[in-house]
Amino acid sequence: MKKTSRCHPTFARSVATLSLLVGLSMLPGLATSPAAAQQAALVGVDPVREEAFKQTVQVIGRLVSRRAGVVAARSRGPVGEMRVDVGDRVEQGDIIAVLVSDRPSSEKDLRAAEVASAEASLAAARAELGLRRQELKRIQGLRTSPAFSKGSFEDKRQEVVMTESEVVVAEAALARAKAQLRLAEISLDDANIRAPYHGVVTQRHTEVGAHVDVGESVVSLIDDRHLEVEADVPSERIAGLTPGTPVKVDLAEGRVAATVRAVVPEENPQTRTRTVRFASEFGELSDLAANQSVTVQLPAGRAPWLPSTKTPFSTARAAPWPLWSPMTRPR
Repeated sequence: MKKTSRCHPTFARSVATLSLLVGLSMLPGLATSPAAAQQAALVGVDPVREEAFKQTVQVIGRLVSRRAGVVAARSRGPVGEMRVDVGDRVEQGDIIAVLVSDRPSSEKDLRAAEVASAEASLAAARAELGLRRQELKRIQGLRTSPAFSKGSFEDKRQEVVMTESEVVVAEAALARAKAQLRLAEISLDDANIRAPYHGVVTQRHTEVGAHVDVGESVVSLIDDRHLEVEADVPSERIAGLTPGTPVKVDLAEGRVAATVRAVVPEENPQTRTRTVRFASEFGELSDLAANQSVTVQLPAGRAPWLPSTKTPFSTARAAPWPLWSPMTRPR
């Protein structure tokens, strides 16, 4: 014989009451107009489309001068005077050091005398040529005379040819003497060692009384007016850095715009980086120095993004919420 279970009367009434309330709460929604139903929507989604965004990667770089190096002596001799010191600013053409010029000056005087001698020799040769031509012309005038001698005529004509050759030799000697004089003048002028460009002296390599040879270093000079940015960029970022690509450079004095000038086609096998040069106009920024540390904002490439959803809690205040997708990427 089966035993029948019965619900408590109080529990049965509670279940009935709850069912009635749920049913009544659903009636207003069934009677709401389409416009009211649209206003009651909690989330609206725009049509899905793929967009692109740009990221940047920070790379530590440095300022480098486009012109820097040693100023070498162009002539040999003892140093007679040093006119600059470390930290001095010079302009193009300023005299940095002066060599003792006694020997170059005497050499110039000697070459000038040789030029004068060559000019005199050339003048004498030309005068001799004129005389020989005059004698030849006189003999030619005697052809119809019984006193004409054919042998004398041939001899005189040969003398004219020889004298013309002597004039050519004298002209060549004069040209050689003038060239030697020009070399002596250059050597004397090279005794004044001048700055090849404007810049700041960073080091002195010699002193008064020291003897320098041709090509020996005198001072080190750096041009701080023409600076550019150099950075060692990872090789995987090189593909997006073509000449002319714009980047941003952060300095202690502020941010400036720059463009890629050149990518050096040589990779460091230890760091897997390549040297990249960026050209920039620093404008009013001052107190810049070579090897100063900077931060280069490099483009990291482009990645897809999906549009955002909207939660229209009200018409005036709409808060965007990102729609999750496997294609999205964090910023």
